[in-house]
Amino acid sequence: MTWGVNSPICRRDYLTLRGIGEQGHGPAKFPESYGVKERDQFYKSISFSGWGGSSGHDSVIIAYDALLGSGEDWCEFLKRGGTHLTSGV
Repeated sequence: MTWGVNSPICRRDYLTLRGIGEQGHGPAKFPESYGVKERDQFYKSISFSGWGGSSGHDSVIIAYDALLGSGEDWCEFLKRGGTHLTSGV
């Protein structure tokens, strides 16, 4: 899956992937197993360079993924947003 930077397709595809309507409503859906390795595979798949977070558009998706996936748990948000294999952590 290759998404253009800031394209409506990028936003629509991400919202669809997470089960959120185009208006941004509804609880986000994630794979049952979505640990560091699974998230890293997803981030690499949307990156232009194969390095999650390095293409600009994908860093926003990583942050949004972390926000949606962490609920109200601030520590979980920080782990999800900053811990993925391509970041060298």
